[in-house]
Amino acid sequence: KARAGRGCCASGAMAQMGQDEFVEMVISQNQQCEMVVAARPRNDAALSAWGAGLLQLALMCDDVPKKKEYLRDSREKLNKAIKVNADAVTPDGERTIFQLVN
Repeated sequence: KARAGRGCCASGAMAQMGQDEFVEMVISQNQQCEMVVAARPRNDAALSAWGAGLLQLALMCDDVPKKKEYLRDSREKLNKAIKVNADAVTPDGERTIFQLVN
């Protein structure tokens, strides 16, 4: 649910806006990625961005069950991206496989 290409994990984005605005932006971008993946399930860029966005939400979430859900969903999207393209990258240019280590 994050846009393929530039996306939810843009460096310094949270420094320029409040946490609530940042969360809304991540959710919106994740929804965009969800639509891209629905149309093209093997789009590794959208899967990577979606997974990275879910990881961002998990890191900011205080609700433990929701945090676990975000982490589980993030891992699923990132694994799918790597299966499609072992060299997949997140919107920040980081290799997707490194997001899984986080």
